Amino acid sequence: MKTKRLFLFLGLSIFLAACGDDNSSSASTEQDDTITTSSALPESSNESPTSSSSAAESSNTINESSSSELLVLDARGFDWDGIVGEYTIHTGIAEAEWYMFNDSAEGGLSTITWPVPLGNEYTNDSLDPVIYECGGFCGTFNLNQGSMDHKPYVGVGFNLAGSKALPVDATNMWVLLICYTSDVPITLELVLDKETEAAIDHDHPYVILPKQSSDKEVYVSTDSLRQAGWGKTISIDEALKSVVSIQFKIQADDSTTGMFTIKYIIGNPSYAVP
Repeated sequence: MKTKRLFLFLGLSIFLAACGDDNSSSASTEQDDTITTSSALPESSNESPTSSSSAAESSNTINESSSSELLVLDARGFDWDGIVGEYTIHTGIAEAEWYMFNDSAEGGLSTITWPVPLGNEYTNDSLDPVIYECGGFCGTFNLNQGSMDHKPYVGVGFNLAGSKALPVDATNMWVLLICYTSDVPITLELVLDKETEAAIDHDHPYVILPKQSSDKEVYVSTDSLRQAGWGKTISIDEALKSVVSIQFKIQADDSTTGMFTIKYIIGNPSYAVP
């Protein structure tokens, strides 16, 4: 992992700096005109994103603990740096692996085309070769609505507790740092435990990351996450107590194609990568 620097949160919901820019600490104090805050979302996000019904399970391992006790994200948070070729997300609870998801279960035909074949010695679906090839993720999304009555989507995500997909108390995760590019806005969403998801009709908290043509660092306060409005209201404090996974969803009009990258993500109130 790159040398880490102390990050003092300045009250902005989201702001940007160039990924890896040595001067980013000073440049990031000015909010980019294109960036969204908790009170304003991009025009393309007027139609609320369709919820994913569940978090995928992966082949990663989890530290042994009692299933009757809620797992708690350590104050050090989690981190993943694809630039240096890290295949797993270090959550302190597990070495979590990335998974991909799409709209096929709802009748959609959306796909992600990767630059290299997937698979490792354990599974044919492993994204390790992509991370190795791209220094993170890089792919082309192809959105196809199929027989659905809503906008198609694809995405990638990870479970904070690893393959068992258990809920985690992530109240320590009050800010996220992400480096990405995308030809369309990306929805960052928190998928909660099954009981909570059912109670809120899968209207889990999310925020829209604006489209970016070049690598940018984005700081996201969890206070900026909101619900779309079709389900029962849940406070962000309550939602953070039952987070199963963090997902990046690309959702847009039928036949939309484009490229995206994700270089790193950190969930930690004290540190950020330069």
